[in-house]
Amino acid sequence: MIGRINEVKTDLFMETVEDTCWHIDSMTVIESGCIGEFQQRYGFTKYKTISETALCLIWYFKQLTKGVNCNWDRSTNRLKKEEIESAISILSSKMRNELVNADFLAPFLKQEIHRLAHPLSGKPL
Repeated sequence: MIGRINEVKTDLFMETVEDTCWHIDSMTVIESGCIGEFQQRYGFTKYKTISETALCLIWYFKQLTKGVNCNWDRSTNRLKKEEIESAISILSSKMRNELVNADFLAPFLKQEIHRLAHPLSGKPL
């Protein structure tokens, strides 16, 4: 997985970001690839999409609060604020759907995951 993460990072640095969904997919691999592999390998697959979405969403919120031009990450320097906001919107919607459908989570855990993954929204689930 480490090799795959490095490959995706290299592609992200070298390619022009033309598609928000492609960038989200790339950041999901980079931000949660090892955790997702662990979850897959050791029987925690029902948590995988929630953790992938949450980690990616946290990354985009962090970029938004840092300011796009302040980040050392070359992939972010090429992103416009609108693209980051679009990614947050896409991922927020995905996270809401995943949490609503996560019958295996207690309601307080759903709220806590939502709170952690949406630090700027301040909106309840």
